[in-house]
Amino acid sequence: MLAEVSVRFPHLRLNFLNLAEKVHVLGIDFTVFTLFIIAGMLCGTAYILYAAYSDLQIIDIYIELCVCGIIVGIIGGRLLYVILNFSIFKSEMFQMLNLKNGGISWLGFGAAGFATCVVFSRMKDVDLFKVLDICCPGAVLATAVAKWGHMFSGTGFGRYTDNILAMQIRYSDAKDFISQKVSDNVVLYDGSRYIQVHPVFIYEIIACILLFIVCILLKKNKKIPSGCVSGLCAATMVAMMVTTKYCM
Repeated sequence: MLAEVSVRFPHLRLNFLNLAEKVHVLGIDFTVFTLFIIAGMLCGTAYILYAAYSDLQIIDIYIELCVCGIIVGIIGGRLLYVILNFSIFKSEMFQMLNLKNGGISWLGFGAAGFATCVVFSRMKDVDLFKVLDICCPGAVLATAVAKWGHMFSGTGFGRYTDNILAMQIRYSDAKDFISQKVSDNVVLYDGSRYIQVHPVFIYEIIACILLFIVCILLKKNKKIPSGCVSGLCAATMVAMMVTTKYCM
């Protein structure tokens, strides 16, 4: 039987019980988180190509950029994840290459994607800021979609809270670090123990959706100079990482 995760939002009266953590695809077990990451990449790529077409850019350049960006991003994201969690892999080094169970650093993926944009802009002799203005909203959209995978993986939560968005996750399903205060506030539901925490991934999804909408509105204003949209994305993502640390 594949693993399951149970999540509740008690103040919102929403229960998501026995969510599948893994699924069978073509005879192989994949984590649902991995599938959300793939879905995010596809959504982000679709937006980038649409934005490039709408902006009368050369589509072939952006097709190549998306393909290379995804490949380099996965390598960079996985590499940083392995470095930050080396204790998990040191006993089984071959697991470093096993991506079907997830394990990609968002920061590593973003840094590798940015480096790919820089290299492509020079190789193709196009304006870097124009490229970034088209690609950054796509990356934000991809992040908003991919982060839904946290709900199915038992990760992406923070410290104890009792706010309106407080999330309860079955104690045995939680994969992230559980602090003493979180353990001290365990609640019982339907015979199971649940921890009550900040749903950090929900905060990040909301922030990404709002940022994506703002980027769309800004791009409609032709008077906005190149670099403003990508600069806003970069500043907001950094602010989001710093802010969510408060909830961790």
